[in-house]
Amino acid sequence: MDKLNLPKQVLIREVGPRDGLQNVAEYVKSADKVQLIELLAASGLRDIEVTSFVHPKAVPQMRDAEVVLGMLPPWSEIEISSLALNLKGAHRGVTAGAKNLVTSISVSESHSRHNVNRSREEAIIDLLNMAELCKAYDISLRASVSVVFGCPYDGKIALTETAYVIERMLESGIREISLADTAGLGNPQQVYQICTEMRREFPEGMFALHIHDTRGLGVANVLAGLQAGIQIVETSIGGLGGCPFIPNAAGNVATEDVVYMLQEMGIETGVDLSKLLEAGNFLSGVLGRTLSSKQLGLCKIR
Repeated sequence: MDKLNLPKQVLIREVGPRDGLQNVAEYVKSADKVQLIELLAASGLRDIEVTSFVHPKAVPQMRDAEVVLGMLPPWSEIEISSLALNLKGAHRGVTAGAKNLVTSISVSESHSRHNVNRSREEAIIDLLNMAELCKAYDISLRASVSVVFGCPYDGKIALTETAYVIERMLESGIREISLADTAGLGNPQQVYQICTEMRREFPEGMFALHIHDTRGLGVANVLAGLQAGIQIVETSIGGLGGCPFIPNAAGNVATEDVVYMLQEMGIETGVDLSKLLEAGNFLSGVLGRTLSSKQLGLCKIR
């Protein structure tokens, strides 16, 4: 019987404590954020995005970035990263002792202005300065390309536009780049084609896939990305998340749903699903509401 062309192992990068919580209106206490991160680490996740150094007026949930980072255990086996969207945020990360930073550039001019209040070219210049700062302090920097699979303001994105942004990122010294479906507009065929083309055009890059489940295609889009050779997938516990600056873009693909799919297909993630569900149930209790992932719903009747 023919099999899908899939990797034997996939790295799950958990972005819930940052991308998941940033869209939550009610403030989550720093201690609860840290406990969530510790539960996620206990499940076997080895790459976790924990907070962001952004202006508290823009994203109030992240106003305790320094506190959260300072409360975490000194893990050596887990990569802890934080978002910084400009040079000022990167300086905050340096001062807070961050070892790994991630930034993002919108391939769409309109989304860039809505998201970070500046043009795409201005964002690229800031990226180059951030890269120099990180080199000076021996900090790892990776990047995400936003709205690759469609923008609610500018519509479909030409591959040449995505390639241009990636090329500038690679010129800065960044090697790991996430292709993000920020608005949840992607479909499996499109995800397969774009991931295949970017990997072919930029073999020196290490590509990850960041999927939002806005229209219910999240897991299918992840599978399409894996078929295209992607081996790093960014997910959020409970399916929380979304871009605060895109209408109706709430909901990342749920970590536990992706882990379940991969586990059932015999693909290694190193993640214990039962412990992952414990983290999801904890977060559900903190927020006082049921989260959207299928596996959390099913665990009530397991």
